[in-house]
Amino acid sequence: MSVRLPALLALLLLALPATAAAEPLPERWHHAGFELERRASAPVHYARIFHVYDAALYGPAALPARALADASATACLVIEYRMEVSSERLREAAETVLRRQQADLAPLANRIDRLHAAYRDVAEGDRFALCHAPGLGTTLLLNGQELVTVEGDDFARAYFGIWLGEEPIAPPLREAVLDGEDRLGRA
Repeated sequence: MSVRLPALLALLLLALPATAAAEPLPERWHHAGFELERRASAPVHYARIFHVYDAALYGPAALPARALADASATACLVIEYRMEVSSERLREAAETVLRRQQADLAPLANRIDRLHAAYRDVAEGDRFALCHAPGLGTTLLLNGQELVTVEGDDFARAYFGIWLGEEPIAPPLREAVLDGEDRLGRA
């Protein structure tokens, strides 16, 4: 009995787990009474193979994307995960980059600990949003639910630096921000 290749491929495709198509990251994001526009975005891969997440930076339309890294304007970094990631891995990755970027973490240590304690395991399709409003603090949200707010523009500069600073965790995202590129395309 011969099995035809197209029929075999069809059966294999049916056997794959179905995943819900995620809604694209929106063109606008609201935070602290501000309507922010998507200023830059990029997919982020691990080892150039695994699509870990898509990220978008939102800020006021009048500011260039690169101006959002200094915590002087309201901004949100939204990350939509394409695979499961444990809260422990999220903390480890953030701490590794912060130690590499910051000469002295002591003034930020308690605030970093507060934010890291709020991390949750994420599944495919979950969205973390890290939003900062000058004078109001930096808020971490998971799927729209506020988890924690941490005070200080200095904290925002350091923590957003994980993605936007020198030697970031995701160079393609930083490049997109510096170039003002929307590499995910418009929603």
